[in-house]
Amino acid sequence: MSRYKSVQAVYNILIKKYVSWWRLDTNTVTVTYFNPNTQIEESKTYTTDFIRLHLY
Repeated sequence: MSRYKSVQAVYNILIKKYVSWWRLDTNTVTVTYFNPNTQIEESKTYTTDFIRLHLY
């Protein structure tokens, strides 16, 4: 499982610690983004083969 994290961190008020702004999982081709305004993690999964090949 290849995971990449952003270098930038954002403070999460709910869990009271810094979290990565975004994470990328290359196996499932999922990008998880932390929205500091709403304090919610949102994720987007891509299904096309082109994106999977482009990430590698």
